[in-house]
Amino acid sequence: MNSIEKIRKSLYKIAESIVGSTVSEQNKQEVLHRIAKNSRQAVLYVSLIEDEFKIVINDENINSGFFTSFDFVEGIVKKHIGSTPKFC
Repeated sequence: MNSIEKIRKSLYKIAESIVGSTVSEQNKQEVLHRIAKNSRQAVLYVSLIEDEFKIVINDENINSGFFTSFDFVEGIVKKHIGSTPKFC
């Protein structure tokens, strides 16, 4: 499993823990939409990502793209993975 697959798997697990259902390629946009609609879930999602990957996500990166695309979040994480802690 390459690094992007590991990141994606972790992001899916984080999202699943929040919404209580499995994330798949078919429903991933819907899951992110559900998280974005609930401010507590949105804050928890960001916090769990930061904890999982030992990064700090800059506020300007938490935008509409953040909650509509796992690819967007993967890019942020991949860019800064391995930094402890690193602002991204």
